[in-house]
Amino acid sequence: MAIDWPNAETLSAPIGSYYSLMDDIGSVRLLTDNSGTVKDSYSYDPFGKSVRKSETVANPWQFASGSFDAGTGLYKFDTRYYDPQWGRWTQKDSVGGSVGSIGSGNPYVYANKCPIWRRIRVGSIHFLNGGLSKENRNSSGSSKGAKQFMNDSPQQYQRAFYADGSLRDIYVHGTTVQDWQKLLTFLRSSSYPIELIVGGQQGPIPEQIEDIFLLAHADGVTLRVDAAHLALNCHFYTSQEIEFDLDPRDMNSEQQIVRLLDFLRTIGQLLNKAVVLTPENASWVPLFRFDPNTDEEQWFVEGIER
Repeated sequence: MAIDWPNAETLSAPIGSYYSLMDDIGSVRLLTDNSGTVKDSYSYDPFGKSVRKSETVANPWQFASGSFDAGTGLYKFDTRYYDPQWGRWTQKDSVGGSVGSIGSGNPYVYANKCPIWRRIRVGSIHFLNGGLSKENRNSSGSSKGAKQFMNDSPQQYQRAFYADGSLRDIYVHGTTVQDWQKLLTFLRSSSYPIELIVGGQQGPIPEQIEDIFLLAHADGVTLRVDAAHLALNCHFYTSQEIEFDLDPRDMNSEQQIVRLLDFLRTIGQLLNKAVVLTPENASWVPLFRFDPNTDEEQWFVEGIER
């Protein structure tokens, strides 16, 4: 079975007069115009079912760069159609195999029912996440450590969300006021629900980041992001660093971790800066790091007891 890799070398590709920001399997997450203003935003579950969508510009290219047909709810991938509601193809895999081979036991199944750690498209295996980066790929497109990542379990990464009464922090270092403004503009227009808490009370969300920093100095401000799912709190301590925190007890399922990683990748790609997950008040101790410049994702959980 041939091994193919998603093109993650370039995070933006033109769509007419707009640009798409894609994740490491080619799913379009954001659509911007030439000025960088976000026009569309997308979020998917692991099998490609739409979780959140905000569209002001018509764009068929969505999950895994497939062409979405709103009339049928199917994605078109080269020679086959895919149904994200069922996680199944509508045609058989064109590449043969034997029972026990990845994705070939059931010719209609998507990514061997494990799309977080691998994906299968038109009979080709695409490994993702699990620490797999460009350094793990050789010139022929195969993986130096494929078996290791094929056997990865998402449960091992729940180690990073140990519950000991402390929070986990998310940092983007070396930011500017312009980065903060870009983040605010994105959050205001995205499908992530947000609330601004000023002095303990919910208030209107200003359009300019400078106004929020003024409020933060006077009354204290927290921006809550997707309280029902992610429950992230963004703090405005300094313009030189973006910080969120979360309660690790909220990351109690594979789906929750997927949502969080989706958010971290989106922010990293939006700002073109590395994003790190750390223990509380320990920004120098990474648990997870995503760098959009090298397309690397790394977990640092080996020394954490279950």
